[in-house]
Amino acid sequence: FHYDESTQTCRCPAGNEMWRSGINVKSYNQEYTRFCGYLKDCKTCPLQQQCMRKPPIKTGRQVQFKNDASRKKLSYSDKMKVKIDSPM
Repeated sequence: FHYDESTQTCRCPAGNEMWRSGINVKSYNQEYTRFCGYLKDCKTCPLQQQCMRKPPIKTGRQVQFKNDASRKKLSYSDKMKVKIDSPM
């Protein structure tokens, strides 16, 4: 999957454009941008068996990418790990 952060677009391995289905989606203390493939594209895709666990019925393939801002934020436990690991 090719995610272009500057244009907020995503293309699947078959080259089909995906639609952005969520911005700042929160999961496990991280924020993501989520994309979904068009059902019509996924149903007829030659790469379907490699890309999806089951044939698509209601939605196409979904992927999400971490937002830069959420990558820069450290949790309190991560901050403590940095202090413990750093040499004194």
